[in-house]
Amino acid sequence: MPITTPTNPLADGPRLPTDTTLLRFALLLADSVTVARGDLIVAAGQAPPLTRTVEATVCRLHERPLRRGDPVLLKHTTRTVRALVVDVPSRLGPGPLDEEPAPDRLAVDDIGSMVLSTAEPLTLDAYRNSRRTGSFLLIDPGDGSTLAAGMAGPGPVPGTGAPSALTAPDDQEEEGQ
Repeated sequence: MPITTPTNPLADGPRLPTDTTLLRFALLLADSVTVARGDLIVAAGQAPPLTRTVEATVCRLHERPLRRGDPVLLKHTTRTVRALVVDVPSRLGPGPLDEEPAPDRLAVDDIGSMVLSTAEPLTLDAYRNSRRTGSFLLIDPGDGSTLAAGMAGPGPVPGTGAPSALTAPDDQEEEGQ
């Protein structure tokens, strides 16, 4: 394992060894702010807007169908918040032009559009802009099982070639490759 020794940000402090396998770190901020696990730290003026309404394309992963009014947990990055399925506007069919408007549910292996309302605001990017901060999981609040994987942003427009939440950027630079 590579070990580096960056300079301690404290003026007269010792040099601190840093093992790249550690899962914790200290960050010295110039201002006195309260941060917690799951909070997003970005450059001033570059924060994505906070939202409690999530429009997304979801892939169903569980046998139990998702319907309007279902309570779920939404896990985004390291935060998990309570959410409610507000609407299921459409479900994609097997063909390129197949779209079922206003289905009553999304079942296992379905891909469809969904609108969710969260109990707490999230800093959610569109998936097409960032895979990391534009993706999320929906979890059953009763038993903890994963119900769906979601991609934030407007849903696909079948047969039009229009950009959609399914069109993601090349994230090699974001992933440090």
